[in-house]
Amino acid sequence: MTTELKFIENHSYDFTNKETGERVQGITCSAFDPVGKNVVKVKTKHLLDKQFGDDLPVNVVLSGRYVNYEVAE
Repeated sequence: MTTELKFIENHSYDFTNKETGERVQGITCSAFDPVGKNVVKVKTKHLLDKQFGDDLPVNVVLSGRYVNYEVAE
């Protein structure tokens, strides 16, 4: 199932875990769900070239009681 959210922001992170010494890298992305009226996290593999408020098509993945959102490619 797909839906459209409103893009808020995304950024990359890169740090070393002090306890394990493991390097951690990734990207966080936030979007607004106009139906549920809340901010949600969206999984993405790359930085998105979007501006605040742009439409963001996402795939909705149901996982038990939870809903996960992934950027539609």
